[in-house]
Amino acid sequence: MTFEPGDDHYDVAWDNVGNLYAADGFAGRWRAYSPPGTNQSTTVAIPTVQITVPTPPVLSKPSYSGGQFQFTLTGETNATYVILSSIDLANWLPVATNTSALAVRQITNSVSGNRTFFRARLGP
Repeated sequence: MTFEPGDDHYDVAWDNVGNLYAADGFAGRWRAYSPPGTNQSTTVAIPTVQITVPTPPVLSKPSYSGGQFQFTLTGETNATYVILSSIDLANWLPVATNTSALAVRQITNSVSGNRTFFRARLGP
């Protein structure tokens, strides 16, 4: 199997005859690789394969009042996001975990010190 620059293979599976199936997030498709030899074939698959790539979270509308930092997190519905904070943009620590049935939600965190940076990532 050959990987091209920019490939983002994040999941693979094999079938009963040795075919390899790889999900490529960068290309937005799955690929099938069949071994050489007498058993060279691919298993019949369903006609449509759908790969869902989650929307990256976006933090917006920051505000600060009385030691509380609030912002809007826009992401996926029913998804869990981990909110991370840093004082130096190099070391990040989780400060909250948020799950909501809404795609847009308000997040509030206590802050200490002169500056704190926040980001979010899709949680487990």
